[in-house]
Amino acid sequence: MAAAGPVAPSRSLIDPPIVRVESSPSTVHINDIRLEAPPRQTPEPASVLKFEMLNDGERRVTDVMLEIAIREKAVDLAVTPRTIVGPFMVGGHATIEAGYAVDYELLLKNLAPDCSCLATVRVVSARELPEP
Repeated sequence: MAAAGPVAPSRSLIDPPIVRVESSPSTVHINDIRLEAPPRQTPEPASVLKFEMLNDGERRVTDVMLEIAIREKAVDLAVTPRTIVGPFMVGGHATIEAGYAVDYELLLKNLAPDCSCLATVRVVSARELPEP
């Protein structure tokens, strides 16, 4: 997981951000999901999946498990979009304090930044920790 920081101006926004995707009853919420062009030195094709993981609860959480998928953008609402990447699971043992967020970045090789696709990130599970 990457630390929060400013976005370099050399990166371009590919998809508009999704405001919030969440999984009840977890207090961990995923915000601002987007695909961006990779750093210049990255072999092409590649994209960077970025999102914010917010612990919106009153207790610390750990062992967060996420499900990530990249699908084609829906052209026809009657047809289910084709899955391009995943779904796959990503987990971590970092502790996220109550009210804090983690900026997450994942390099996706062989996925062109100009793809007509949409990333989804879903919280599968997270474990609350007792107060110290």
